[in-house]
Parts: sequence; C-alpha cells; structure tokens
Amino acid sequence: MKVELLERVMTMLQFLPRSPQKITTQDLYAKLIAEGETTSVRSIQRDLQHLYNAGNFGIELDQRSKPYGWSYNKTWRANALNSMSARTAIQFLLIKQVLEPQLADHLLEPLSNYFTAAESVLKELSGQQALNKMTGADKNEAKLILALVKKRKIRLSLNRRIFGQIKVNKTYPNAEIWRVDYNHNPAKYFVRLSELSLKVSELKLMDILDVELKSETAQLNSETLTTIKVQAKCSNLTDRISGYLTTNRFNHDIDSTKDETLLSIEFNKLADIWRFVVFAEGEVAITSPNWVCKKMYGKIGRLMKSISSHHSNSQNTA
Repeated sequence: MKVELLERVMTMLQFLPRSPQKITTQDLYAKLIAEGETTSVRSIQRDLQHLYNAGNFGIELDQRSKPYGWSYNKTWRANALNSMSARTAIQFLLIKQVLEPQLADHLLEPLSNYFTAAESVLKELSGQQALNKMTGADKNEAKLILALVKKRKIRLSLNRRIFGQIKVNKTYPNAEIWRVDYNHNPAKYFVRLSELSLKVSELKLMDILDVELKSETAQLNSETLTTIKVQAKCSNLTDRISGYLTTNRFNHDIDSTKDETLLSIEFNKLADIWRFVVFAEGEVAITSPNWVCKKMYGKIGRLMKSISSHHSNSQNTA
C-alpha cells in the first residue's frame, strides 16, 4: 500500500463524526482537498466501502436518504477499548505492523489507544478459548502475532521444499519471530529458526504447519541480526592485528595483562570472523561464544584436512 494512500485514509477517518451525526462523501472530499490531499469522490467512496465491509472499525453508512452519510458508531470506540476480542486485537496489531513504518506519528495518534488496548488484550490472553475457535492458517497467524507481542519463543513445524519439489516436514523447537511484513501479498513472516542461526527465514503462512507458544522469552532483535560479539585472546597483540581491526572498522576493546591480551570484537557476519582468523595466522584464539568457536574450529579442521590430503596426493604423484 502506498504511503500517500495510507495518509489519505488516516486523514479521512479523522473527519468522520459520531452517529447520529453524519458526513457525505462530497463533504469529505472538500475537507480532504482543503487539507492538501489529492483524491476524488470515487476514491473516497471506494476506501470507505472497503472499511465498512471489513466490519471491525465501527464505520456506519446511513442509506435512508440521499446523499448517504458516513459516521462512527457512537458506542464502538468505547466498546472496542473496553471489551476488545482477541480477533479484533490481532487485527489492530496487523494494522499497526503495516502503518507504523510508513506514517508520521501525528497520523497514527487517533489509533494509539486501540493499539495499546490490543497489546494488553493479547498479553493477558492466558487461556486457549479464543485460539481454539480459530482453525488452520488463521490460528497459526494468531499464534505468531501473539508470540511477537508477548516476545515469546515458539515451537515451529514447517512444510519445507527441497530443490523446489520434495516436501519435508521439519520442526524447530526454539524458533523466534522477529517481524511481519504485510506489504507483500501473501505476507512474509521473518523468523529465526534456531538459537544458533544467523539467518532470518522469510516464511509464508502456507509454509507453516503448526505453531506452539513457549514460556521462554525471545531474544531476537535487529542488533542480534547484525552484530556478533566475540571474545578472543592472544599472547602478544601486534600492530598488524590491531591495524586490521581498525582498518576494517570493527568495534573492539583491548584488555592487556602481563601474560596475555584479551579482545572483545563486534563483527557483522560470520564470514568476517573467518577472514580475521585466517589473517591472524594463529596469533589469535577465539574463546567465546561457544557456537562461533565450534564453527571456526570446524573450518580450520576441514582446511587442515584438505591441505594434508593435497600434500599426500602430491607425494604419491611424485
């Protein structure tokens, strides 16, 4: 959805009065033009009709006499805040996911109370009654949004494809949902499938077989995706090592003692760590985190095995 359309719809909604008062499409058009919007009467009619058909936004259409009038249900706002259902809360949070990155704060202000209420409803949702009323993709979508709001890990079962053909059902017991992008159709769900994964998978609802919320708190955020903090040590920090880190703009701290020098380094990706290890030529040892150490030792082991195999083949040839 284009930003201009979102801004026009949000501005238009601010002009709707509470029933029994009403405003005609022509009057709305005049108000929007006065606000500097570029639109048409037909576009306004289409936008309002879409919102009216959705049925969850309290918009009423008075068709008793022409010209027809538009308004908010006079009790809808209070009811939506005081007794919001789980399904309505999910819909408001989906709206927030779409609008928040694209609209200015003053345009979102009229909906801020609904967003807050929606988050409260889902955070306090402890039973399964509301979810049990849903089925299939709707239920999985609700659980994903609930995990996102409550910042919970999920057990995720996927229907994966290998080489675009063979379907394989696989379960990831410690997955984390990071965000949802509703600018795509169908929507994309950005999920880290395991605690050790640096990759965020882009999933669609059709890929997801089942979602189970867990009690553990999710740790994934934008910093996790872009920064790997590594601890290392070396017997003697040379200008060559220090210069490499500075030249490549890797944030690092140095803590030197009599016996050794400890390094705390922030890398952007795993490949950067491997390049650093190769450049250091054995002068630096990665000490944490453990999963990075295992990956580096594994790479070194495979490299040494390859060198040994190549050397052996060369001797046999000779």
